[in-house]
Amino acid sequence: MKRNTKSLLALLLVLLMVMSAFGGCGTAPAATESSSAPAESSSAAVEESSAAVESTEAAPSEAPALEEYEIVYYMLANTISKDRDMIVEKLNEMTKAKINATVNIVMLDWGTWTDKFNTGINAGEKMDIAFTADWYGYLDSVANGYFLALNDPADNLLEQYAPETVAALGEGFIKGSRIGGMNYAVPTDKEFAVNSGLVWNKDLADKYGFDMTKVKTIADLEPMLKTIKEKEPNIIPYLIDGQGFINPFTDLSGGANIGVDYADITDKTMKHVWEMPVMIEKAKTNKKFMDAGYISKDAPTDNAKAGDHLLAGDFFVTEQPLKPGKGKSTELMAAAGNKFKLDEYDWTPYVAVSMHAGGSMLAIPQTSGDPARAMMFINLMHTDPDIANLLVWGIEGTHHKAVGTSGIGEKIVEALPDNAWTSASLPWTLGSVYIHWLGSNEPENKHEMFQLSKTQSKSHISLGYRFTKKADYQPQYAALSNVMAEYDRVLATGAVKDFDATYKEFMDKMKAAGLDEVKAALQADLDAYVAK
Repeated sequence: MKRNTKSLLALLLVLLMVMSAFGGCGTAPAATESSSAPAESSSAAVEESSAAVESTEAAPSEAPALEEYEIVYYMLANTISKDRDMIVEKLNEMTKAKINATVNIVMLDWGTWTDKFNTGINAGEKMDIAFTADWYGYLDSVANGYFLALNDPADNLLEQYAPETVAALGEGFIKGSRIGGMNYAVPTDKEFAVNSGLVWNKDLADKYGFDMTKVKTIADLEPMLKTIKEKEPNIIPYLIDGQGFINPFTDLSGGANIGVDYADITDKTMKHVWEMPVMIEKAKTNKKFMDAGYISKDAPTDNAKAGDHLLAGDFFVTEQPLKPGKGKSTELMAAAGNKFKLDEYDWTPYVAVSMHAGGSMLAIPQTSGDPARAMMFINLMHTDPDIANLLVWGIEGTHHKAVGTSGIGEKIVEALPDNAWTSASLPWTLGSVYIHWLGSNEPENKHEMFQLSKTQSKSHISLGYRFTKKADYQPQYAALSNVMAEYDRVLATGAVKDFDATYKEFMDKMKAAGLDEVKAALQADLDAYVAK
């Protein structure tokens, strides 16, 4: 970290605030209603999420006090947009004026992220901001020393350069994403807890008179899938990726798929995900569906194709992690250019777990040339609607058009057909969703509904826990990973001839690889965490 640069920046900012105090100016107007956190939280983990936030962005006249800098932002995206340069040019007009910085967006899609991120950071390439998540390598990245501690008492980047973001996120996000008391990334301010359910093609459901509200388990879909296969030959009846389905399970091991059932907020018994009865039941149903031709033969081998089908709309139904106010289906429709109609409903509860608190974050890598400036830009993504919405919606007239205003004054926009940006961007990775404009398909109370997941979700007993002793069990983790790679996808998607025999063979190999030993270590560690 460049402490000399940061010390100078801190001194300059202090001087500017003193000058502003005497001059009676320098503070921007208060943030919009949509960027304010809710009133009282009913969850102990999120009591502080109600803090009102005022934007204190530096005025353009102050920018020259900072040395010019280029921020390299590794952005996770659905696809690599051909309009990246157009967006960057517009973005830099704003960031140059606000923090005297330009931003070089390095877009990486799902298929290239892991290799290019790991290769770049291990080679020492300059990288100022990078996406991370509990389910996408966060624990390993921290263990490998890739990311800076952002709340280090000696140099607290969060408090110095993003106090508005910290206040808006609240205690649940801030504490829930820590490892050993340290924040190594800034969470996206979005729904605090995630539930799951079904997303389906509404036109097809209406066409065949399907009552989706009667579907309580995946097995209930069978007669509908049979109809779609017989009458809609170009449609995938049941779309899944290599994971197969979603379970009320949170991995507390950092990659060994050992954790607890979050549907029971008091559950603290460590188990492998394949030891859950619901996992086995769903997998057996998927085998039945695979044999009947309701699931694509590509499902066990290619996650990317499942994402392509989501955007193409050539599927009938899929199980997905959802968002309040039918946020998932509207998000998918917008990303696909509103070419088809989707609907959804949920069937699991909102429960706050570490995996969700750290479900989407931006980290500052050790290879950053100016961590302070990187944090300033992250703060702008959380507090500046123009910057946030450029990244989400692109440029008006090219990527979207304004279509109205909500009852509480929020701008409503619509993605233009076949534009090259809104289908590429991932809004849930970009700052604060509470300052994102509403899509024309989204309910006007979307942000209010999202806040409910902060205020009404129950906190799991394991919230904030992460296993920091993974390095002591590397041989076991490696062996378990090898066994999982051999069996997990084919079992989950139903691509096996004899499920019971294959499952027994799988679990025998998992135990031989050290499953029970790792489970015991995790159990002792979680018990100590809960007791403390």
